[in-house]
Amino acid sequence: MGYIKKDDMIELKEGQKYTMYWCSGMASTCRLEFEFVEFRYESYAQYEDTILMVFKQKGKRKLQQVRLHEETILFDGWDNGLVIDTDLNSFCMSATINFIGKKFDIISKLEKAKYIGRKGVIVFASKEKPHEQYVLYPDSADLSHAVIERIMAKGSELKWYVKNVVKHLQMKKIVMDMIAKSMLIILNIF
Repeated sequence: MGYIKKDDMIELKEGQKYTMYWCSGMASTCRLEFEFVEFRYESYAQYEDTILMVFKQKGKRKLQQVRLHEETILFDGWDNGLVIDTDLNSFCMSATINFIGKKFDIISKLEKAKYIGRKGVIVFASKEKPHEQYVLYPDSADLSHAVIERIMAKGSELKWYVKNVVKHLQMKKIVMDMIAKSMLIILNIF
């Protein structure tokens, strides 16, 4: 785990609303909806020029601050529709960012993110089986992360991929057959 540094500056506007996701020190996924106040830069432990963000949390009056981790995901606005494991009282405690839902729905929402730190530690699961996790971006998988390595080694990622590719090819064949039949009907009419 590392921290975002001054060089990796993220532009946020004072008074604007944002939503942030990250993995807490207790290995659970957190969501924070806040109004941005300012950035402060300081050294922390062995890290130079880390970013300390000062903000006002949604529904609170006092200013708070948090050091931005590499695993941070930031969005403009609040209520972006992403569901995390802790929303369902299903704490995976896997030191990853855990989203619940369908892979492509999550990816389409993440495409709107203002900032995504390390894609390789983002996992997802279905609502029905929140502890059966899959790596959201297998091409970027952080294999130095023990949980990501375990998920990839289980082959769950491969099983998911094969199942969905087969389903996609079956649908494509059905559509192609329908088009071919339609073309034959049209040709027989003329």
